[in-house]
Amino acid sequence: MDDQLLSNRAYLGFITQSYLDFLMLQELKSLKAIDSTMSREERTAFKYHVIEKNYTGRIRSITLRTLLEGGLDRSKDVEVFKPLVDQYVAQYATAEDAKSMLDTYNRFTKTNVGRVPPFFTLKDVNGRDVTLKDFAGKVVYMDFWASWCSPCRYEMKEGSPKLHARFKDNKDVVFLYVSIDDRETLWKKAIAEDKIEGVHVLSTGGFRSQVGQAFNISGVPHYIIIGRDGKIFDNNAPRPSQDTTVQKLNEALSKAY
Repeated sequence: MDDQLLSNRAYLGFITQSYLDFLMLQELKSLKAIDSTMSREERTAFKYHVIEKNYTGRIRSITLRTLLEGGLDRSKDVEVFKPLVDQYVAQYATAEDAKSMLDTYNRFTKTNVGRVPPFFTLKDVNGRDVTLKDFAGKVVYMDFWASWCSPCRYEMKEGSPKLHARFKDNKDVVFLYVSIDDRETLWKKAIAEDKIEGVHVLSTGGFRSQVGQAFNISGVPHYIIIGRDGKIFDNNAPRPSQDTTVQKLNEALSKAY
């Protein structure tokens, strides 16, 4: 443990990820719980305890912040992590890390399940403005993707056609594809190649794009379901190829508007 080594990216990655995983496994082994299954929230809380026990100084502050930020990412209810966030800020965080942590927490609350999604206006392939308000009263399956993303393209060729077929006669389901490509030509080329049906909009700039940042998109593909009431029904929805996706969409459709 050496705070002065934190400027080394390899060391920082090792100490906040790989070494922490090793320590967690050691702890589970000592408790004879190596094969136990834990929820995302339980795993985060357990790792928090491991860091408290083994880390000190600036390394502890950064590792706890990294852990909590990872827990918040794609969590359906970030408020579950609020007690740990408050404890971290009060006991272990430097002023800089505390500000970063609270900013991150507040940012993720905006895409919590049950919240009204961030507003945006984007152009479709024909240059027309598209907003979520255009689909009021409908269920919207948002697909965040990019032409350079192989898993995205796989889902579009293998998963999306089958999913679309399940809802082909249902006018209350909208498939909205949000690309974070930097180049319009690559975006349109991918749509044509994969024959992707649905509403297509472009938010250039990658993960730092307008919509990418607003919806806390840290990786693609990523899927979000907006309910009939215009609120986020699922902020980390299953992929088109997964059987549970049809069930999720039907649940959203059955929810009163």
